[in-house]
Amino acid sequence: MSRCLTSAIRPRARVRSSRLSRVREFGTLARRVHLRSLDAVTPLFRLPAELVPAVPEPARKVIRGAVRAYGRATYAVRPLPDFLIIGAQKAGTTALYAYLRWHPEITGPSFKEVSFFDRHYVHGEAWYRGHLPARPRHWLARQRRGRWPLVGEASPSYLFHPLAPERVQAVIPAARLVALLRNPADRAFSHYHHEVALGREPLSFEEAIDSEQERMRGEVERMIREPSYFSRPWWNYTYLARGRYAEQLERWFAVFPREQLLVLFTEELSAQPAQTYRRVLELFRGAEPPTRRIALSRTALVKKKPRQLAACCRGSAMEGPLFL
Repeated sequence: MSRCLTSAIRPRARVRSSRLSRVREFGTLARRVHLRSLDAVTPLFRLPAELVPAVPEPARKVIRGAVRAYGRATYAVRPLPDFLIIGAQKAGTTALYAYLRWHPEITGPSFKEVSFFDRHYVHGEAWYRGHLPARPRHWLARQRRGRWPLVGEASPSYLFHPLAPERVQAVIPAARLVALLRNPADRAFSHYHHEVALGREPLSFEEAIDSEQERMRGEVERMIREPSYFSRPWWNYTYLARGRYAEQLERWFAVFPREQLLVLFTEELSAQPAQTYRRVLELFRGAEPPTRRIALSRTALVKKKPRQLAACCRGSAMEGPLFL
């Protein structure tokens, strides 16, 4: 019996050992190779923030429950965020958040979309802090870099929520804000397929577009009238409304100064990832961009390999402090 157990365990141990060796090998090679040749050494690893949407809903609920319970017990040592990626949905926020979390002076929740300022505001600030990284976790980074890492989170419905700007201003008025905007037609079609994949949309795309106004009848008014109300039609079926960016940005600019909110386009992030990444870092730094050239590969976006993009940045923008 013991031999059978040993033989069953050994292959698993070898698999784990092989994975660890791949990680170590990748780290060594990434430090040595030229920035432009990282395609050859980037394995198919992904960040926790990107893996979460692919986790089955029952497992996701269990994991989130455990994380929230621990967070509530330790909220006092968890600082509020320094920046927010506020949207838009299906515009590349997951990729941008993943790239930023690989910066040695930037951190945030492994679970993307805390959704405090739109969906869970009624739970209070302690609940929100419980989802953010704790200070002890940042101690080593502070010892190495001489400053605490920046904390941020990404919840793409903040941009669209009618009450989110005032809520953010009340809790973190100095936060830097980043909005990613995508072609409204492409965004709507991607959003539709997202809802279909989750089993929440029974209609065809044309029927869903035609039904949006009826589905949303009275929902926004009730959200404003009852701040604790969560509207599922607003959350799931706003294919066209989420693409009306002008009115959404007007709400944010009415509360925050323009220099505090950076507006980017998904096409910029795809076509010019280095320059776009640099602009985001400038928003956090409040200083001139680094002089050393950032060589980022567009295939990092096309193939969804954020580690490749972040590793490229480690030799450039990541070297300097965020605050001068």
